[in-house]
Amino acid sequence: MSTPKELLKELYWSFREHYQDQQSFENDLTTYNTRLSKPAPKLDEIVFSEQKIVIQYLFLEDDFIEDEEDKQILIETDNPNGFTLSDLMYKINNTVVTEDDSFDLSDQDAHFFEGLEYLTDDDPDYPQTKVYYMILGS
Repeated sequence: MSTPKELLKELYWSFREHYQDQQSFENDLTTYNTRLSKPAPKLDEIVFSEQKIVIQYLFLEDDFIEDEEDKQILIETDNPNGFTLSDLMYKINNTVVTEDDSFDLSDQDAHFFEGLEYLTDDDPDYPQTKVYYMILGS
């Protein structure tokens, strides 16, 4: 199977809240999209057919451009078919919205999800794992 160059470009989301359970997240994700006149997301659709993915994103220290750095997070699923839309977004959300200021996107200007773009599967820190760049807008 070929590697998708883009994932979830049609999905809207704002990284603002850490969720205690996936059902609450799914409800909010669906409401967020339908309020913006987007179709309800297909939560159970397999959107990435591997069990591991690395997400890289830009993080600004104290909102200063000169203090920007790329963060990388490894996300895994137990589903042998890969990540469903819900599973992937829930895990991304709860990894980047935390009390740990070194990853928390909720107080960043650029906290709106705008999709994932394929970078590589040759990252030295994560061999044989595809890396996607998370596009964030403000």
